[in-house]
Amino acid sequence: MTSSSCVACILAFMCTAAMVTAATTKQPLTRGRNVLVFGGNGFLGADTVEHFIRNGDNVTMVNRGNWYWDSFNRIKPYVRHISCDRKNGIASCDDLVQLVNETTQFDAVIDFSAYDEKETKDSGVLLRGKVKIYILISSDSIYDVCDKTHDAKTKEKDAIRPEDVDEWNRLVIVHDYGHRKLRAEEELVGQRHLDGGYPYVILRLPDVIGPRDSTYRWWMYQLWIKLEKGLPSKPLTIPHFLVDYHMSLVYSKDVAKLLFELLQMGDEIRDEAFNVAYDSTWTLEELLRAIGKSLAMDELVIAEEKDHTKSLYLYPSVRRGPINVSKAKEVLGWEPTPFDEAVEEIVTFYEDAMTGETFYIQKDEVIQSFVHRLYAENRNEFYDAVEKVYNISLQHFRPKDEL
Repeated sequence: MTSSSCVACILAFMCTAAMVTAATTKQPLTRGRNVLVFGGNGFLGADTVEHFIRNGDNVTMVNRGNWYWDSFNRIKPYVRHISCDRKNGIASCDDLVQLVNETTQFDAVIDFSAYDEKETKDSGVLLRGKVKIYILISSDSIYDVCDKTHDAKTKEKDAIRPEDVDEWNRLVIVHDYGHRKLRAEEELVGQRHLDGGYPYVILRLPDVIGPRDSTYRWWMYQLWIKLEKGLPSKPLTIPHFLVDYHMSLVYSKDVAKLLFELLQMGDEIRDEAFNVAYDSTWTLEELLRAIGKSLAMDELVIAEEKDHTKSLYLYPSVRRGPINVSKAKEVLGWEPTPFDEAVEEIVTFYEDAMTGETFYIQKDEVIQSFVHRLYAENRNEFYDAVEKVYNISLQHFRPKDEL
């Protein structure tokens, strides 16, 4: 995506920043903090970085240099960017090493891109003695490799691996992502006991919903709902094993706001892990009906798909059930956006993206992703439905007549 006007972009940003500053709150904010962000250019990270740059903080982002959605215009001009692939080891990133050597202390490090122990171990070595607080974005997927022994919502203290070696190994094989995220946590906790180890906060998030989600999960469901009556050969379905399954969700903008607020909190948050989600839970059908309601489609027909080989489901991504957020509410004062309000904001964003030109690349990608998953054999029926409902042209997807 290209920017239509650099000047317009800067003016719009300054206007927004002024509005945010004017609306500041209860306590005066410390300006010019030194914040190092690993990742930060994607779905959740860009919203977070925007909070910090609006406050006048000095943000350095360390990532591979991919700018998703509109983050190239929305974020990149207002931060220092260091190109670095953490898989190769951050000690090999000369610009980052130089920055660390020149910096007395970082007020915060926020890590969106640690997916295994290697990343947090490398960070612990390079940043030792230079971090006030290190915030790791983790996942409720870690509980999939833990020995939960009750049926209630999962608490932070349930993050205990099985004592039985065979069960340990079985869970690791089945839930590789959760295993690697927990290893990242374990390495971060371990560095705290070393000389120069820094305090940390771990946020365990469930499935994140919000605008600019590059997985397109929400957008695909929203598209499917919107086209429900126009796609007779592929009715809206949910797999039978999720009919009564309740899941936790969290709104991306709420997480971004919390990350910003964490830097104003005291010792009570240090060296702690927090589940962060809505207190309420939803089944997949309830989520789809909430989206339908926002689209003024209250009479959705949702069928149960008994053949799991034909099931398409994009939420949830974990198997241990919903998470308990009482600790976050008590210690962090966690109060998320009302769910109906969040749904309305998300639905509006993706509806605008379908008819506008700002996110034409992402629009084409979600359409092709939907076709690949559900309409590979009858894509023209799908294109016809999209064109009719949204009054847009998809001629660039259709085979051209031979000359």
